[in-house]
Amino acid sequence: FGGWHAVALDRDGRAWAWGGNEYGQGGVRGDARDERHAGVHVSEHVSVPAPVAFAAELAARPIARVACGGMNSFALERDSFDEKDDAPPRVFEWGARAGSERAHARAPVAVPFPRLFPSERVTALAAGSFHVLALTSASRVFAWGKGDYGQLGLGRPGNWDAPKEVAPLSDKAVVFVAAGGWHSCALAAVTDVRGIFHLAGVLDDGLIVNMT
Repeated sequence: FGGWHAVALDRDGRAWAWGGNEYGQGGVRGDARDERHAGVHVSEHVSVPAPVAFAAELAARPIARVACGGMNSFALERDSFDEKDDAPPRVFEWGARAGSERAHARAPVAVPFPRLFPSERVTALAAGSFHVLALTSASRVFAWGKGDYGQLGLGRPGNWDAPKEVAPLSDKAVVFVAAGGWHSCALAAVTDVRGIFHLAGVLDDGLIVNMT
């Protein structure tokens, strides 16, 4: 669920959206919008779930995960597990673009992700009101979007239009990420000197909280 919209997946990996769509956060075709209120703000509202309209040229695979921000949406492709198509799963966004002021994307667009390690894959997404986190199979965390309050964890406030690795987490075995309105959190697996496994939470300012 986002600010006032929702996106869900069916068993075939198709994304469906409903609710607010004034920023394109639903990503649906124009004929799916509710025209009963044409000419007013809610005319962009999608009353019943409609398929997210991925452009044919994207050749998107079935979707594995979705996340909703305040006025935007994000999706992660499934891995192909095909030797002939070993490209890592892509991340897509639509609606109010995460980061600085840019034109809204009324249909999904691919997020320009940095080059990953061989065989590394994005495995999870978490969206806050205006920022996004991505977790990879190598336990690396990437962040982008608005960072006015340090919620990106990049060491300084400010916006970032494309995913950038959260360096303070590079030596942590991160297993889970979450994004709130203006803050972020990561859970890292830790084995202490006694060999005991536990979890530690890492907040956006770098504060580590023992969860044992």
